[in-house]
Amino acid sequence: EKQQNLLQLFVNAPQQNYNQQQQQLGNSFDLYNVNNFNNDYAVKQFQYAYKQGLLPRGQVFNYNNPNHLKQAIQLFDVFYFAKDYNTFYQAACWARDRVNEGQFVYALSVA
Repeated sequence: EKQQNLLQLFVNAPQQNYNQQQQQLGNSFDLYNVNNFNNDYAVKQFQYAYKQGLLPRGQVFNYNNPNHLKQAIQLFDVFYFAKDYNTFYQAACWARDRVNEGQFVYALSVA
């Protein structure tokens, strides 16, 4: 079931997620609760980058672009340093509709 839920996040990534359960999890997730993560510094770096503005959705993600790759790594860190599966999954649901789809797919697939 966990694997199916994660795979569902990849379906039509450039489009809005139509899975209502995942939308609800994403909308209720508190990215700023660093107690849910093992490395609060890495999460705070992503929070700062998110506030400053990441690569917009719909733009081409190129992992050879150092800025694009840095943002993807920061997103990966959010996934990687989640304390448990539920936090990881909720963070992925949150990011699904809020970050660049290319960066999302890249970061989630390597996490």
